[in-house]
Amino acid sequence: MSGSVRSSRQLLDILREESLGDPNIGSPLARVMPVLQGFDFQTPAEFEDKARQAVCAWLPTLAGKRFFLRMHRRGFKVRLSSMEEERFLDTYLLEALEMAGSKGRISFDDPDAIISLGTLGSSAGLSLWSREDLERYPLFPSALNKRPVHPFASTCLILSLSLRISSGFWM
Repeated sequence: MSGSVRSSRQLLDILREESLGDPNIGSPLARVMPVLQGFDFQTPAEFEDKARQAVCAWLPTLAGKRFFLRMHRRGFKVRLSSMEEERFLDTYLLEALEMAGSKGRISFDDPDAIISLGTLGSSAGLSLWSREDLERYPLFPSALNKRPVHPFASTCLILSLSLRISSGFWM
């Protein structure tokens, strides 16, 4: 597989097609995630402020839906807690939806949407996965669809920790 792609969706489609011929192709890529929004931060407070602004863009999509937010943090260990930030942003989204006259519900069982938030040092990237996305792209992201991660995926992740792929992907 070689060449260039115009969008993250195009790359997901290519990888999906490739995985039909070779089901093991997804294992090393299990932690790849398209980045629809990204930001840099220096403090936990700045992280929370920018993360709130980023997820706010998806309020119309989340209205009336069951969803949850999953965070994968690499770096800022002592200063950011993935579980606390997940709860913080889930609560923020629920309150914002209610203030907008809509409701949402946190659900880990059969959600309509999942927000994936990844950090790498002081950079963050977010993506929104609909139920249809998860069905169409079962390779991505493993933490969301509960697929086991191949041991090579960790190596791939470690090798790419400092790489922020310009096409809108994180590894």
